[in-house]
Amino acid sequence: FDKAANRAAAEADKNAYFESRYAAGALEHEREHHAEAVARLAPLAGEMPQHPRAAEAHLLAIHSAAQLARGGDPQQLERYERLLHKHVKAWHEGPTASQAWYWLGRLAQHKRSWQEAIRALKNVKPDHPQYAQAVEAAGRCYREALGELRRRGNRNALLAQDAAAYFESVIAQPGGEADARRAAVLAAARIYLEELPGGAQKAQRLLGAALADDAAAPRQWKQQCRTMMVPALAAAGQFAEAERLLNQTSIGAPAEALEMIELLRDVSDRAAAADKPAVARLQSQVIADVLAKRNELDGSTIKQLAGLRADTLTQLGQRDEALAVLRKLADDYPRDGNVQEALARMLSAGDDASSRRAAVAKWRDVASHCRVGSQRWFRAHLALARAQLDLGEPANARATIKFVGSTRADMGGEQMKARFRQLLAECNRPASSKRTNE
Repeated sequence: FDKAANRAAAEADKNAYFESRYAAGALEHEREHHAEAVARLAPLAGEMPQHPRAAEAHLLAIHSAAQLARGGDPQQLERYERLLHKHVKAWHEGPTASQAWYWLGRLAQHKRSWQEAIRALKNVKPDHPQYAQAVEAAGRCYREALGELRRRGNRNALLAQDAAAYFESVIAQPGGEADARRAAVLAAARIYLEELPGGAQKAQRLLGAALADDAAAPRQWKQQCRTMMVPALAAAGQFAEAERLLNQTSIGAPAEALEMIELLRDVSDRAAAADKPAVARLQSQVIADVLAKRNELDGSTIKQLAGLRADTLTQLGQRDEALAVLRKLADDYPRDGNVQEALARMLSAGDDASSRRAAVAKWRDVASHCRVGSQRWFRAHLALARAQLDLGEPANARATIKFVGSTRADMGGEQMKARFRQLLAECNRPASSKRTNE
């Protein structure tokens, strides 16, 4: 092939020259000589970008570059990404562009660059074989991007609206691919539920129509729709209907139950105080159903569910039952600081002397088992001093605060220091103005 390319060059036969060099590069790719394949194919495509098979040759070079990047070498990864960007710029209207956009999107997703991934994945055309996977991946990326913003207290309605519009456009495509449409239904419903005011009704409409119109859909997809329909009904205040659907829904894999619990928790966070117990009852039922299958769960999931069960029992006013769950969890996971702290917080919420004494003992235990100067160490001592003051022991509370100041002069930073100072001021008030132990 190299000899043929040389002859073609001498004869100024550009097409034969390209085809011979392309064949040589493709042969190296087939032999898994990927470095040589990239070295041959990428320059060829750049040298003759107008050739009908230039984009095809460049895409094959990218495929070889991807094999080289799998080893984790940053330089190889950078070259792979650079070739992808060059491809979508040079051949953006060609049939290979969607494949390059898809790979760019998945690479950005791997790097947790969510909005970059979204931009790339949305450029994948409906006629591409991996279009459905692109839509599904875009759903995950929108969810991650919006979730990160929400956790920072910075909801982005424009991004959520952009997501909903994109997935609605996928659903509305005439004769669109069924798998892509199904992925878009689930993604749009979640966006409506989690991010947009009044979105519960839109999620209901979307899920209901999809279930009615897609009788041939796989069972798992229908199950996912129903998993989201229960929280959608709850968010709309239709608690009886939500409970009826929940009773009719057989939750299969634990992941499905966890997804429903997560959505219900989000509904609860936004619900009016009067509606929170109704949402908690739905959560409690789902948790009980999945915990009945303990033999299918790993330890981490059991621990997570037990913590959620304690939260729902508390919302339902069943504090003793919630305490029993947390005590059992603390016994089972004595080295888990989050679990121990959750039990201490629950004890601190009690308003009787017995609970307050137990809270003092538990916070002291938590403080003794964490690294000095860690955020948990500061939180535990602050809570310990509060529990001591609530128990009617201001001198002990002052001693705890003084110990923190003498051990760590910064007292955990300005915000934590301010909280300690505020509590110290409470300790120094006259007894009649403090919270007393009746």
